[in-house]
Amino acid sequence: MNNTNVEAQVIAEAIAAFQTNYDLKCLSAMNFPCITMAGTQLTFYLILVTMELNNTVIVGQYPTAQTMVL
Repeated sequence: MNNTNVEAQVIAEAIAAFQTNYDLKCLSAMNFPCITMAGTQLTFYLILVTMELNNTVIVGQYPTAQTMVL
């Protein structure tokens, strides 16, 4: 088994997708559906990336608002 933190990677990928797509949509928030697979076990995530979360990641600060991942 690989012991990497899959959830952190999924959230980082969602933030990167927001940064890539932000210029195209001009929205203040986007929902990203994500799936991870470990063997035959699937885990589904719905990650809401907001402009506030994006900006805190860009400047390297800890976000003040709570980020919910379903």
